[in-house]
Amino acid sequence: TGDLCHYGGCGAAPHPAALVFEPHRAARPDVPLRRPFAAAVNRDVVVRVVLQGDAAPAAPLLPSWLTGYPASVVATDSTPVGRSVIAGLPADRRTLVLRVTAGDPVARAIAERVAVDGREAGFLMTDQAPTGLAPRADVRLIRVLLSVTSPERSLAALMGSLGARTLVTVTREPAPQPGVPVEAVARVERALLEPFVIVPVVHLPILAAAGERVEIFAGSMMQPIGRWNFADVWLQPSPRPSASSPDNKPDEAARR
Repeated sequence: TGDLCHYGGCGAAPHPAALVFEPHRAARPDVPLRRPFAAAVNRDVVVRVVLQGDAAPAAPLLPSWLTGYPASVVATDSTPVGRSVIAGLPADRRTLVLRVTAGDPVARAIAERVAVDGREAGFLMTDQAPTGLAPRADVRLIRVLLSVTSPERSLAALMGSLGARTLVTVTREPAPQPGVPVEAVARVERALLEPFVIVPVVHLPILAAAGERVEIFAGSMMQPIGRWNFADVWLQPSPRPSASSPDNKPDEAARR
């Protein structure tokens, strides 16, 4: 199995990286602040520059190839506003501390870029990756590993990862039950995104790779849902050592 475990090759199964405002910043009166902040995040630059193209900009929480509906069905418009509008707000309102997990270098890189976008839009942004006690954060960057089975199960699992503390500030909609129509999934996802408490940034792939001896007949080595496509994969036999190879030379000690 070692040939299927080396890094540096194929990838699949996106999982979202999103900004989540803390409860003290999640009140309805702060929507006019959260909306321009969401619009300030340059997702294309995050994908192209920070992640070197190994991601996709995210407007919805779930990728469209999984749900079947376009992003416009659930994503709320976040038209950018002028820097002067934000700069005119009291300093305490436009000051945001962005927290990210210290042991996640990818998330830290994304957070640093988001902080740059926020400052360019007029926010007083700092990002932190604490390993101990730290000042209270206003927003955090999270990464959630999607359970890619069906839209309703994926969204329910994602809501479970967000936790009740976040969900209670966003919506009273319960997580979708297995088997509900996709319209119900869209309704719940739209309710999650409407207050701009949860702001999707990118869909990241789960990276995987194969060794030099692993071959595939056609298509990708991994399915979009993140499972190995073993049906079309085969393993080349190990090359036999040549006659001049050191492995084929007789042991000098044995000849004596």
